[in-house]
Amino acid sequence: MNDTKKGLPLPPGFPQQQERGLFILALVLAEGFSLGCLLRFWDARQSCYARWGSRLILRSDAMMPPFFELVGGAMTGFVAAAVCMAALALWHWHYYYEGSRSIDLMRRLPQRGLLLRQVLTAPLVLAAVVLLAGLATLALYALIYRVFSPPLCIPPRPWALTMGG
Repeated sequence: MNDTKKGLPLPPGFPQQQERGLFILALVLAEGFSLGCLLRFWDARQSCYARWGSRLILRSDAMMPPFFELVGGAMTGFVAAAVCMAALALWHWHYYYEGSRSIDLMRRLPQRGLLLRQVLTAPLVLAAVVLLAGLATLALYALIYRVFSPPLCIPPRPWALTMGG
């Protein structure tokens, strides 16, 4: 993966498996944190119904909250994971100061941008992947909201940021 033809440019000898594992952990934690949106949706959907014996009947006054009210802060895990990629860039930079890996040698190389490419490319690409995963998750939740909300309970402006907005 150190070869730019095979993947992202990384510092020579960098522990790629550890970095990959931390990235996957950050993505899984962000996805897990976002499930709070589905739980709020389920509660809001259930509150639209009243129990009549063993049957569920749609309440006449029931109204689903707008979509973004249900989302709340559920997507902040993706933003936090993307911001954590800055720490990954610092880890790449610090890696050149360990042991026999010389930061001075990297600064003297004829390829002036190689150091910055090896330090910044992977964190920037991984941050973009995290943010795209967050957008895909948000789109999936919007689809779930639209398909599984009782049609009579969808507010007039379901995509408004607040009930009054």
